[in-house]
Amino acid sequence: MTATLQDGDEGKALEDKVLILEPVSLNEEQEAISRGLLDKLSADGISAERAPWTTDLSSCRGRLCVVLMELASPFLDSLTEEEFHSFRNLVELAGSILWVTKGDDPKMDIILGLSRTIRNEMNGLSSVFFKL
Repeated sequence: MTATLQDGDEGKALEDKVLILEPVSLNEEQEAISRGLLDKLSADGISAERAPWTTDLSSCRGRLCVVLMELASPFLDSLTEEEFHSFRNLVELAGSILWVTKGDDPKMDIILGLSRTIRNEMNGLSSVFFKL
């Protein structure tokens, strides 16, 4: 899925690379989705790169971060303390977040409620959530 600029959105074009955040260990389907997204963005002239979710997400600063952590299983329902701090850093540093989930597990909907709270407290953060 890619987006096209609407009239009046010229100043909102992506200035930096898109960062695709993915689990450290990917299964075949996750790899195909991540690689396909990277290829589509590149074909559309958008500079993008893939990176594993780590404790240091400083590379997210001011960028559009596409988070693929919940393609195969819930992530937010059982965060370790380090993962929670990484999530908090992502929210504080990213210019925009696109959080992608796949499946019918209600635990993957935690991000929906959490995002409402985040948007209420952080006016400048743009976030979108997409369910495959």
